[in-house]
Order: sequence, then C-alpha cells, then structure tokens
Amino acid sequence: MDRIPDAPLPSASRFSLLLSSTVYPRLFPPPSSHPPLPFPPILLLSTLFFTVAFFLTLYTALKSNTSSDQRKWTLLQNWTRHGKLLKNDDGSSKCRKPTVHLSGAEDPSIPYIEQYKQIEEKLALENPWAWYLAGIYQGWQSGGFLFLKNIILNMLTTSTRPKSKSFLQFYLLGLLSLYYHTICYGGNSSTALFGFHLLRRTFECIYIHSNNKSEISLPAYFAGIFHYLLAPITLVGVDTSNSIMNRALVLVWVGLNWVQFKAHRELRRHGDACVDRMYEPVKREGFFTFILHPHYLSEILLYSVLFLIEPSIKRGAMFLWVACNLKVNSDNCWRWSVENFKEEVDGRGGLCPRFFKVKGD
Repeated sequence: MDRIPDAPLPSASRFSLLLSSTVYPRLFPPPSSHPPLPFPPILLLSTLFFTVAFFLTLYTALKSNTSSDQRKWTLLQNWTRHGKLLKNDDGSSKCRKPTVHLSGAEDPSIPYIEQYKQIEEKLALENPWAWYLAGIYQGWQSGGFLFLKNIILNMLTTSTRPKSKSFLQFYLLGLLSLYYHTICYGGNSSTALFGFHLLRRTFECIYIHSNNKSEISLPAYFAGIFHYLLAPITLVGVDTSNSIMNRALVLVWVGLNWVQFKAHRELRRHGDACVDRMYEPVKREGFFTFILHPHYLSEILLYSVLFLIEPSIKRGAMFLWVACNLKVNSDNCWRWSVENFKEEVDGRGGLCPRFFKVKGD
C-alpha cells in the first residue's frame, strides 16, 4: 500500500519548528549542558569585591576624620553614599567646581581664584583659561605622578552622576549580567527572584524616579556598576535544596518587594524632597509610621533571603556589604533629619523604631 505523502506544514508551524530547533536551544540550553559553577577566578573576584567593599564601608563608618588629606577622607565617604548627594530639588547644586590642585595645595576647599593667585602674580595673566593652562603646566613640572594623583582624587571627590539615570544603568547592566550568567551556568530560584527584583526596580526608575534631580558621587557610581555586574555570579548554579523553607522564602521575597515598591511610591508622592543629599522625613503614614527608611530595611531583608535560600561565603559577603552600606546611609540620613526635622523624627529610627525621645527636647 502506497504511503500518502505528508501535507506541507503551514508557514507559521514551520517558523515555530525552526525556532524550537535552532534559536531556543542556543538562547536557553538544557540544564545538562551547564557547567556546575562559574570559572573559579570569577567567583573569587566577585567574593573579593563584596568582602573588600564591606570592610571599606565598615572602616569608614567606625573611623573618625583624621586624614591629613581631606580629599582621601571624602573619597572614602563618597564610596558609601549611594543616596542623594549635593543637590536640592530646586536644581541648585552645592558641588564645588572641580579644581586642579598644585603641589602644596591639598585642601579642596581653597577657592578657585585664590588657588591660582600665585600663578597670576608670577605670569601677570588675567585670562582664566590661561590661569588654568598655566596651573596644569606648573603642576606637571612639579611632579607628573603627584599631578596625576591630584587630578584623579579631584575627579573622584567632586564629580557626580545623575542618580535616576545611574540606577537605571545599574539595573539594566544587572539584567544583562544575570541573563548571560544564567545561560552559561544555569538558573535557579535565586536568579529568578533577583531578575524579578531588577525588573521591578527598572520600572521604578522609569516611571517613579524619572524626575529625580539628585546626584550620586562617582565612587558610588562605580561601586554600583561592579555590584550589579558581579551579583549574578554569586547566584547562578543549580539549587541544592527545595525545602518548604525555601518556598516560604519566595513568598517573603515577594512581600518585601511589595513593601519596597509602596515605600518608593510614598516617597515620590511626598515629592522625594531632599536637602544636602538626605531624605526629608515623610509623614507617619504606612510603612513610615515607625521607621524613616523602610525601603532600606526591605532591601537588606531581600539580600538576606538570597543568602538563606542557598547559604554560601559569596552570598554572605554580598549580604554583609549591602547591609553595612545601607546601615551607614540610614544612620547618616537619620542624624541629618534629627538636626533639621527633629519633631517629625521623634520615636522613629532609621531601620528600627526608637523608644525614646531625641535629646534636646
């Protein structure tokens, strides 16, 4: 009996078959093709970054300002400040104009004209651009390495980046890094949760914080770039546990994302007001009834969930870095709020309630 030839597939079916046989396997390889872990040096690099970042932040929080070069201390402080910086809502910036520091002029607070007064007297130049070029020449003549060191320190201590655009870049970079490492090494519940978190924060940057005029320091910008570039490396791999606790932690993760989203919306509703890099305390509503920074607290708890799902050294280092960084920022914000809005702060702490009045009542 002759075999009846197969009817030709519709064009849509042929396209789906082509995708399933060629494109999908390349984009989403089967789990069996995944290496068990990322390349060891990459794992070491990510763990080392989070460990150094944690101890550097802790050192800055505990050490008093005793540096002979004020710029070095400012650089250490700027590393930990990822919040609002040097910018008011009215658009007026308090950031000093970046200057070229000559040999012997180590204090960045020296006014621009005073710093170049010696050059003006020596060369009798009145053109500001001539002052600038003469300063560069004299600085280079006094020592090339010292001059480059001053240039780099000035750039890191005075340069800023728009906060909303910077954080949008962080989350987009994090999504790309997460996608790449998930494809290479396999996904799990942690990568799925972190991806959801990054997508939610990207949405907030576009639709909630898009009009934010505040800025962040350049060291904090670089810290954010490295954090979201390396964070996915600590999460990839196959889950070794599928316990009831891990399933409960997924629900906790979703709840914490909702809390943080509501807190960010509340900050936006109150104008996201800022004076000199700190949040103005919002009214005692919702999650802000007992603490000033529920969005910081929820972020710390989110990273603690990632650690509890799969405890490891690399995830522990990342959690400690995030927790320490946000604690330092919260304490700075709280102290500033006490100085400027003491009546609204009473009874509210940064990350936990305070059951006492602020001194000075």
